[in-house]
Amino acid sequence: MNSEYSAADENKAQTEAKGQPNSAKKMYSIARRINASFVGRFVWHILKMDVLICVVAVVFGLFIAEKTAFGVFKVGTQRIVEWNTGSDFFKYNMTDENGNTQSLSISSNEARVVIIVGAAILVTQFFSVLVMSANMKNNINDKLLPIREMAKKTEKLTNMAYDQHNFKSLEAAIENVNTASLDTRINTDNKELQGIENALNHLLDRMRETYRQQSRFVSDASHELRTPIAVIRGYADMLDRWGKEDESILDESIEAIKNESEHMQKLVEQLLFLARGDSGRNSLQIENIQLDELMGEVFEESKMIDTEHEYEFIGEQAQMSGDVSMIKQCARILIDNAAKYTQKGDAITIRTGKKPEGVFFSVQDNGIGMHEADVEHIFERFYRSDEAREHKTGGTGLGLSIAKWIVDRHNGYFNILTRPDIGTRITVVFVEAEQLVK
Repeated sequence: MNSEYSAADENKAQTEAKGQPNSAKKMYSIARRINASFVGRFVWHILKMDVLICVVAVVFGLFIAEKTAFGVFKVGTQRIVEWNTGSDFFKYNMTDENGNTQSLSISSNEARVVIIVGAAILVTQFFSVLVMSANMKNNINDKLLPIREMAKKTEKLTNMAYDQHNFKSLEAAIENVNTASLDTRINTDNKELQGIENALNHLLDRMRETYRQQSRFVSDASHELRTPIAVIRGYADMLDRWGKEDESILDESIEAIKNESEHMQKLVEQLLFLARGDSGRNSLQIENIQLDELMGEVFEESKMIDTEHEYEFIGEQAQMSGDVSMIKQCARILIDNAAKYTQKGDAITIRTGKKPEGVFFSVQDNGIGMHEADVEHIFERFYRSDEAREHKTGGTGLGLSIAKWIVDRHNGYFNILTRPDIGTRITVVFVEAEQLVK
């Protein structure tokens, strides 16, 4: 029964396809109509312009002739136009208020020359319209090509016989996908459904990658929040037991709880920033920025906040477009990292300038540096090298992730030069040629 119905459906589809106009012919007909409409309007505008030019030329010519004859143009002058008088094709008689008469005539030969020149201009315009029409038709066909291809494929799908078995097998393959397994693929072993299988498998891959990222993010965030919560709970228990009588324990507990609360607040704010960035809710307020002046402000702020390091600023004029607050935040993150891993009294250098591909700012320190293996991962969320963990700087591991998000949104990139026990220089380059994503 299924094979009989399938054959009947196929014959019906073929019969209907023969009775309908071809989709490609329809698209070519649409292209011709668009071209004809445009060319018609263009020719109409040319004719109006030709008539206007002729009228203006005749009026201006007669005005000049009258002014030449009498030395001045007067409204009260009597004017008479005569056609085909003797050997003259056109005669223009002028009589002023004093009875003085002047005539301007165009002979038949002169009129013939004017007509030939006018005809030559019209013929030139005609061939120009033909060339433009051909080019316009090709352009329209090129623009309609994707729609034409879509129409062909739609017609092909419409005329294709419905095979219930194919769609049943695809439906069964989708239902049998194991969501718990990350390697399950949709496979029907049917060449006709190969394109649909590939599209669905690519979609599954993207969904699984997103799921892995979200799972890792939640796991890392939970791990980072567990430590300050445990510290706060421990000091709260200690306060409950001994803090009421012992002031030293009371002060120590309050200070510890305050510090861990601030750390948690910073961590949560950074998590929210990245979450808003992932969902596209962090928008940029784009304006013109004098990068050297902006970094100068950050330099002054850093000197005031951090008195344990020497700061140096080398500013070359550099302009860019971007979000002032986010560029500042990126610079503060890099400077804060440099200060954490640099010994007291050492110098931190901030520099701005220009490169062939855009403008840049850099932060250089003489700190602990990084190994090459660590450089590949420093922008990953919650990543900290072994040396960084040993320093116990109190960082969240999210600062450089935020900095990278900001730089990416400004069409920039990082250039990192580092050596263990020597120091690190991180350069942020903003490419000016590309358009920012707001």
